[in-house]
Amino acid sequence: MKQIPEDAAADVILSRLGVLSIRLKGRPDTTPLAAPVDSARSTLRTCNQTWEDLRDQRLAAYGAVVFVDDEEDGEIASLARDARVLVDGKLDSPDWIRLFSVAPSTATSGVADDDQEKFALGLVKTLKTNAAYASLSKHVAPLEAARAAVTAARAKYDELLLTEAQAWNEVQLAEKVGRDAYRDAEPKLQLLFPGKRRRVDSFFYEAPRKKRKKDEEPSTGP
Repeated sequence: MKQIPEDAAADVILSRLGVLSIRLKGRPDTTPLAAPVDSARSTLRTCNQTWEDLRDQRLAAYGAVVFVDDEEDGEIASLARDARVLVDGKLDSPDWIRLFSVAPSTATSGVADDDQEKFALGLVKTLKTNAAYASLSKHVAPLEAARAAVTAARAKYDELLLTEAQAWNEVQLAEKVGRDAYRDAEPKLQLLFPGKRRRVDSFFYEAPRKKRKKDEEPSTGP
């Protein structure tokens, strides 16, 4: 039975269905059999293109997350430099530890993760509510803006991640329909051409066979 492998990629399925469709529509007696093949191919092409577009959007969205995350890292580093001056470089000072219980580089080592969100929000809250940091208040607005940008970028990425997963499910369903349409064409052709195996086979894709060169002798063993 003619079948497309379960692990075949969408482009392989589309190609196999395309070859079958062209062959079926090449003869009046087999043209009616092309309808389910064309329908499956069209659906798969649409679903696969939708998924590819969403995949590219998701990858681009991740790049945007990385960009704004790096901007926030920069704002936190700027705050850390001024805070170091405030405490005269004494990193065991309560005023330093209250802001940076962990090293700034450690706190910002992730990419827009939950730990960094808590850390960034904590910095802003401390700067706003503790008078000891009045000289660092200029950092509040840039930190809030950077955090808002990270939150928005991460939300867009998460939404695209979900939408892409849903689109991928549709691709898998469409691939199954395509494989089924390919498989179901064979028994229909067998009814039209009973006992004509080669004629039936001619409608389906076959990998090219290598031909032996004219001057190449068959192998006779070692």
